[in-house]
Amino acid sequence: MGNENSADSPLEENESWYANDLQWINHIEVFQHKPVILKKVENRLNKLKELMVEELNFCSVPLPPGTD
Repeated sequence: MGNENSADSPLEENESWYANDLQWINHIEVFQHKPVILKKVENRLNKLKELMVEELNFCSVPLPPGTD
């Protein structure tokens, strides 16, 4: 039984080591794909802005010309 515990211990260490490695790899991939992610965020924010402008134009009170 003592041998089984010693065999399990390195495996547990390896599993946590691999989990840490995967976490770092995912972290690095985020930075590698940062331009793509930022472009998606920018597109979503632009769509949100357009929807907000439409909603505000629909619900707003007419203002005098030249007021922003």
